[in-house]
Formats: sequence, C-alpha cells, structure tokens
Amino acid sequence: MADFADYKDTLPKEPSSGKKAYSVGCANAADWQFIDNLLKQSGTSETNVPNAAVTVTDEKTHSQTRAVYQLTDAEAVDLRKHAKVSYVTIDATRYAGTYKPQPSEVLDVVKNYRYDANVKNYRNINPALPSSPVEADKNRAGYQLLRCVNKDDPWEYATINDALMNRLEYHGDGSDVDVVVADTRAWFGHIEFQGNLGGPTKYRGTNALKAGGATNYTTGSCDVLDLVLDAPYYIDPDWFNANPGVRLTLRWDGTRVPVESYARLWWSDSSQRSAAFSSIGTVSTITTSYTRSNCNGSNTNDPAGSSSDYHATPCMSQTYGRQYGWAFNSNKWFANVIGTSAIEVEEFFDILKLFHQNKPTNSKYGTKDPTVTSNSWGYRKSINSSGYYYFRTGTDGTGGVSYSSKPAFMNNFYQTSIRGEYTSSSMITAGEEMVEAGVVFVCSAGNTNQKLVQADHPDYNNYWSSGSNTALASATATVYGIPMSNTINRQGFPGQIGKKTENGVTRYRTIAVGALDEDYTGSPNKERKANYSNMGNLIRFYAPGKNTLASSTNYGTRYNRYDSTYVIDSTTSTTSEDRLFGGTSSACPTAAGIIATKLQYMRHWTGDDILGWINNVVGQMPDTDFYHGTETTTATGTWTDQYSMQGGPGSIIWDAESGGEDPTTIETSNVSVAGNITISLQ
Repeated sequence: MADFADYKDTLPKEPSSGKKAYSVGCANAADWQFIDNLLKQSGTSETNVPNAAVTVTDEKTHSQTRAVYQLTDAEAVDLRKHAKVSYVTIDATRYAGTYKPQPSEVLDVVKNYRYDANVKNYRNINPALPSSPVEADKNRAGYQLLRCVNKDDPWEYATINDALMNRLEYHGDGSDVDVVVADTRAWFGHIEFQGNLGGPTKYRGTNALKAGGATNYTTGSCDVLDLVLDAPYYIDPDWFNANPGVRLTLRWDGTRVPVESYARLWWSDSSQRSAAFSSIGTVSTITTSYTRSNCNGSNTNDPAGSSSDYHATPCMSQTYGRQYGWAFNSNKWFANVIGTSAIEVEEFFDILKLFHQNKPTNSKYGTKDPTVTSNSWGYRKSINSSGYYYFRTGTDGTGGVSYSSKPAFMNNFYQTSIRGEYTSSSMITAGEEMVEAGVVFVCSAGNTNQKLVQADHPDYNNYWSSGSNTALASATATVYGIPMSNTINRQGFPGQIGKKTENGVTRYRTIAVGALDEDYTGSPNKERKANYSNMGNLIRFYAPGKNTLASSTNYGTRYNRYDSTYVIDSTTSTTSEDRLFGGTSSACPTAAGIIATKLQYMRHWTGDDILGWINNVVGQMPDTDFYHGTETTTATGTWTDQYSMQGGPGSIIWDAESGGEDPTTIETSNVSVAGNITISLQ
C-alpha cells in the first residue's frame, strides 16, 4: 500500500514555465462561445486575449461555459481582465502532483475520543464492547439509528450508558434511489456490504447492476458498486454486452462488471460507447491507478487500512450498510475522490452529473432514480496570526482593524484551519452543473467550531487580510491551485457549489450537516451539538456524530463483531471489525441515508425541498430539550461556549413523514374472502 506522499509524487506536476493547462470559464454560454472562438483564432485584436491561437486541452463538451487551454502565466493574468471571463485558473486536475490535497487536510475527521478507555454500545459506550461477542450482539447499532427514529430522545428518561432495546421502526429503506458515497479508498469486502448473509427483515441484498441491463447474469454477493468502474455498464449495457469476452469480467464476489480499462475508456473516449451515448461528453483525465484493487479491495484485500484511507468504509456503513445504515436497500455506489489513486474532485462532479443524466429509466416509475451523494470532506486554510480583520464592515476594505493576535471571533476554532469560500473556478462550475442537473448533495458541515451563516446574516461578509484597506474581492489566497477568499463565516467548499442568487436573494442548495453530541448539557438533560461541530444559521440540522458505531477497515482501535468472516469459493475472508466513528464525517452519511429514504417516496424532491421538509416537518427541538446558547455579536465578545448554536436552529434529523409514504396496508397470503366485508383502519 503506497503512502499518499509517495503516490502524489508519481502524479503530473505543474511545469515551472512555458504553456500550462488553464481552466477558463464564463458566466453564460454566449460569453464562453465568444471567448472560445477568439482563443482559437490567430491574429485577433481583442484586448486581453492572446494574439496567437491557443491549444485546447479539454473541450469539456458536456459543459457550455468552460474548457481547458494551454496558456502562459502572463496570458492567463491578462485573460482574467476580460469582461466576459469569469475565471482563469490553473487546471489543478492535470497537475495533481502539485495540488492534490493531503487527505487529512480535507477530511472532516475527529481523531480524539471523548473517553480515555474503550467505550460501549449505542449512545454511550461504557463499559467496552465485549471482546467475544455473542449472537445477541449480531445486529448491534450505534445511536445514529435509534436516535433518529422519532423526534424525542429515547435516552431522555434513561442514562446514556444504557443500551436500549428497540425494534427500530422506519418508514423507508432507500429503495430505487442511487446513493453515492464520495471519500477515500474503501473496503468493499467488509461483511457489512455482503448481501447474502442476512440483515433487516426486508433487506434484499443485491447491487444495482441487476437492474441496469446485466439481468442475464447473477448479481454477486457484494452490495456496493464503484461509480467510475461499474456505472458505465449500468448506463450502457448494450456496448459491454456486445463483446462480453473482452469488455466484461467477474468481480471477486461474482458480479459481472466492466474490465477496468474499458470502464475508464467509456468515460474518456466517446467512440468506446453505444451510439446513444456518443455525444454526452467525456471526462478525459481519470488516472490509470483507479482500479478495484487500489480503490475498492476484495474479500481478502483491504486497501483502506491506513491513517489516510480508513475514512470511507465507516461512512459507507452509516449511509447504506446492512447493519449501520438507513438506506440499506438503496442502489449503493462509491467513488474514491480523496487521496491515493483517487479521481479529482472536478472529475467526480462531472462523472456524477453524467451518471445522473444518463442512467436507465426505472420501469416501475417511468423516471430515472433520484441521486443523493454523501461527502464527509471539506477544503480549509489557515488564518494569519496577525493582520487586519473586517467584522460587519462591508466588503470595500474600510473599517479594518489591525491585530497582532487573533481576536475572539477568529480564535475560537477547534482546528487550526477553517473553511473559506472559493472564488470562481472550473471545479466550482462543475459542482454547480451537477447540482443544477438534480443531484442532491449532502456534505459535512465541518469540525472547526466555525460559525457559518446565510447570505443575509450580518456576519456573512466577515473576512481577514494581511494588509489594511483590502477589499474582500482582493483578500484571497491560493489553496490547492484555486483562489480562496479569506471569509470567516461562509460555507466554503464543497458546500458552496449550490449557492445561487435570484432576485437579489442568495441561497445554498447543498445540505450541510452538523454533528450531535452523545452527551448532554445541564439538568434536566438537554441535547447539544458536538463541541467541534460547525454551527450558525447555515447549518439547518444535526445528526448523531460523536462516538457513533460503524464498520472499520484494518486501522485504529477496532471491536470484534459476532459475524466477522465469510467464505467465497472455499476462501475465508479477511476479518471484519467495527470502530467508533465521529465528527460531522459521521453525521453526514447518517443524514444522507435518511434523506435517501425520503427520496424513495418523493422522487421529484430537490435539495430545496429537503430543506423545506427539515424546517416544516422535522422541526426544531424545544428549548427544554436542546441547548442553544447565546449568539455572540461582537468580534471581541465571549466565543468560548463551544456548545452554543450561535443563532442557528436546533434541529435533529429524524424519520419524519415526507408525505409520500404508502398508506396503511394489510399484508395477506393465501386468503379467500366471501360476503360483505368492512375494513376500518383506526
């Protein structure tokens, strides 16, 4: 298993001089067509546009507002000045050896446990889980399930050390919804994702290829498919089935899947598809190291057993795992987008958009299945220890205050770096196109104890700069090759990709999830956010996050399971274990799973609809049951209360009805009815 730093060193790096790949984007299709035509011409007299024709590196035919061109640094600086150009940024995707972030820098991971010793099942794990589990431990769960069954806290009249016994009622299971977990390398071979070993009463245990055109073949035992490597067969089965001996193979679990090279070609080369998909656009920079062995593993290969890669497997289990997930009957997908062997984030956005737009129609409904994606990661940057801060002063650079040590509102963070908002870039555009296409994007709010607010909040334009009289537009720093604004209280990336301004109103269309603490404040007990969780009125709700229970890779402190191994073709699998998992990284997949169970019934819902459901149906917790704290409104006020919501709502997501659930039904078998019958449902 390659170390991330060593892996990054093998990737292409930005040249020090000469022509480089630059992403160029415009606000609309007309402006981009104008700029694109000029860039391809020789002898243009247009100001700020290179006189000589430039080379197009990537046409991005699936997008109407951006492409990649070969420019010198000086040409890029000049082109940025053109009125029709929104951005010119280095194409960090092509120079991953220079700009690919370290996983630990972007993952929303809390590595510190609340307790010094190993801890117990359900809400609070004390004493430790048994080293030799018995059959009664087979279907144990963390509080991310039971806490979200109803609005009221089931531990309200018990102690958090109690492992409550409950049948776990639920409305939906995520059926006919595509759920994509985007994260680090994962372990598909964990027993949590094996569909032939039992599970919930109505658990089906199958993967999506059975419904995607491969119906002549037996679906294998593993529930999860890879978006990059397996989705081409789901979308375009005719092309793969036309030459199955060359283009298809059997995965370790028995699922018939594309040969990896042909899967990557399907995305990058329009001639390697059926005619129906030849003009949908291509994604041309997928690394050849994106393989099943590197990114997914098998029954005997766990590629994620390291500090850089352990993160995806618990996220997957809490989204759609058979034991720990809400959406246990969803179409389960995964994409490696962070760290070793990963596709780039922009590639992920483009691939997910194309997947959502081109997947097969579900014959049951006559529509394509909804798509929801869980993203427990976020880009961050540090704040200078000295400089100037601008607190509720506007954006023009006036009113800045010099500081030699950080004022209170900049010094209350749980981590050393915070989320800042990216300025325009091709990566942002790709994300916006994905959201606009209809993908429901769920993301972790972040573990910085950072106040994040809506655009109409007085703190929205708070920022910092190294110099005085610096307007917000100029207060930026380059993070992973792209300019990031020095904002302090805005959403940041990737949550910002859904931001849209209409009729003077700015709103976010992504769904950011805060982390609920497993402990309480005061007497009587009040639930509260985790001390590290971001908050503010942008974070509309919270999900269990601190010290939940999840499936584990071969890394860190782990707990034995009752069902720990299985056999395929006389080969016993690598032992599967569990772990404690925390942070908004845990809250996000739990919320994404619950949201998938709502999309099961409300297939037309957008991110806005889900947020409306949160506001109007899920609702806020009453002050008697949830700790809100007091919002601080000055730069130097009291910011030490790490449990304060800082003016944000105190909502906890739960299995509230969407309005589309099936009416009460009576299940019958081999029943014969005669005469006059009246049935009344009370």
